[in-house]
Amino acid sequence: MSKTSIKEYFGRVAPVWEHWLIGGMIPPGAEVLELGAGAGDLLASLKPARGMGLNFTDALTERAREKHPEFEFATIEVDSVQMPRAMQSQYVVMNNMLDYVYDVWDMLETLRPTINEQTLLIVTTNNPVWAPILRLASKWGLRIPESTRNFITNKDICGVLHLQGFDVVEEGLVLPVPVRVPLLGPLLNALLPELPVVRFTSSIQYVAARRAITKRRILRSV
Repeated sequence: MSKTSIKEYFGRVAPVWEHWLIGGMIPPGAEVLELGAGAGDLLASLKPARGMGLNFTDALTERAREKHPEFEFATIEVDSVQMPRAMQSQYVVMNNMLDYVYDVWDMLETLRPTINEQTLLIVTTNNPVWAPILRLASKWGLRIPESTRNFITNKDICGVLHLQGFDVVEEGLVLPVPVRVPLLGPLLNALLPELPVVRFTSSIQYVAARRAITKRRILRSV
């Protein structure tokens, strides 16, 4: 994959598909909490009635506040996350965040106060088979500098979620063709993830999950 293709992927193609994927799960006017909000562009594209974004650096938080003053943004510490205040949202989004978290279990445990049985948790990560390309992108300065990454698989994420008491609603992969191909690109990206073998080369993984409703809670609701 050429330097130009990688630049196009991180600058144009991947963000569009992430917005399309996550936006398809979240209707406008919802309450959304995003961890790893960056400059706040994804959060803004979701058009929430109430939105809050969390970042790992003050620089990103300040940039997000300047670009999108209509939403709240705060800085959290990697692997010692403390929610700035209680906020139970309809949707919690972790877009490419678990790649940089040392302890996935602790991160999900920290989210518990923000999640109830109606909350949909949406997690996206980079497919581990793309690790060499991601390292090239860092080397060429086309994305944030390389740091320790998990490259965790969807299977592992689903396993941790089950142990944490979540039910996986949907999981899959998207964007197998991460470059612009006139006319054919959108069609290939829509069809190839449905094929048994080819789908595993897709660049983006996603999982949507909700907290499991126990038998006792079901009986209380009757």
